[in-house]
Amino acid sequence: MNDFETITKDARHRMESAINVLNTNFSKLRTGRAHSSLVEDIKASFYGTPTPLAQMANINTPDAKTISISPYDKSCLDDIARAIGDSDLGLTPNTTADAVIINIPQLNEETRSNFSKHARGEAEQGRIAIRNVRRDVQSKIKSNAQSEDLEKQQHQQIDKLTEEYIGRVEELLQQKEKDLMQF
Repeated sequence: MNDFETITKDARHRMESAINVLNTNFSKLRTGRAHSSLVEDIKASFYGTPTPLAQMANINTPDAKTISISPYDKSCLDDIARAIGDSDLGLTPNTTADAVIINIPQLNEETRSNFSKHARGEAEQGRIAIRNVRRDVQSKIKSNAQSEDLEKQQHQQIDKLTEEYIGRVEELLQQKEKDLMQF
């Protein structure tokens, strides 16, 4: 494998990582439907240590509008409810004897608009990450001593790869905005 193939493989891997980060960030955006990824990374105090809910509780979605969080240790119910209430998700937890129940409210137009703006910001961060990879690769190509034609051809291949990944960002953004506007 020559240097350019190695550089291209690394660039593809780094761009794919940017897409994965974007997918993760989009999954945390509330769309009016209940899903466990909304709350699994929220950290609550577990014997004095901030711990993600996914590590200290069983998280279920019994229906499209409800999230049920059943901690492994019932003494943590209040800490979990407090952590959810303090998060920036705008969710109100209800505590029962053995679980925290979250009813996902219907999104109003203003909330949808705010979440859509947030999604566009996340997508822009993804595009920036992909362009940064392109910039790094282009500088590596320039530093390799080679003919001008070969260098130009390699730059074009990297630009094509960049356009492909930016297109994927756009597709993900369109899908997320569609999800936000459906409910």
